[in-house]
Amino acid sequence: MSGEIKEGKFIVLEGPDGAGSTTQIKLLGKYLEEQRGLKVHVTKEPTNRLIGGLIRSLLTKDWRLDSYGTQLLFCADRAHHLQTDVEPALAKGWYVLTDRYYPSTIIYGSMAIDETRRDGDQTDYWRLLSDINAPFRTPDLTMILEMDPKECMRRILHSRPSTESFEHEEALRKVMDNYRRFVSEQPNAFLIDGMGEIEQIHARVVSVIKDYLFK
Repeated sequence: MSGEIKEGKFIVLEGPDGAGSTTQIKLLGKYLEEQRGLKVHVTKEPTNRLIGGLIRSLLTKDWRLDSYGTQLLFCADRAHHLQTDVEPALAKGWYVLTDRYYPSTIIYGSMAIDETRRDGDQTDYWRLLSDINAPFRTPDLTMILEMDPKECMRRILHSRPSTESFEHEEALRKVMDNYRRFVSEQPNAFLIDGMGEIEQIHARVVSVIKDYLFK
């Protein structure tokens, strides 16, 4: 049918804490709008909506929930995010860029649960969280910024005086290893060298976009 709107593309950008995904996703949005003439919606997880607010207050220790319940809360926020924000924009033909999506739940969530699981619990939480997130929309492209944990820590400590639970070198090394595992298991997922100057990293992101979505 002539005049039918073509669905947009859903792009995810992730990386360990300190990787600069927020900066890179803003630059990518600007590139797609100004250089490609596309309608772009930039968003993030957790959201700033009701469930996202509960998550943020949980992370600042205003209230408590066990690690598995916390991951289910992230999933509930994601379901609402898709329904109210992502899917409507895609239906209008927009490119939707999100700073974090279900890779963070699988990677960080499985690590958080592993730290607190009870003796004798043999559940494979990586697989369980993967299965819980399987019904959600698969991104057209997922890009993971690959970082040296030492550089992540340098950036984190430069930007703020305090750190969060996974913001130490050993944990960030495990996070990066898990991102590599994720890329090996998931479709449309790529590692991108996140080291160097902001514009150098942006050029790598754009190169992947060109090769994968615009050929």
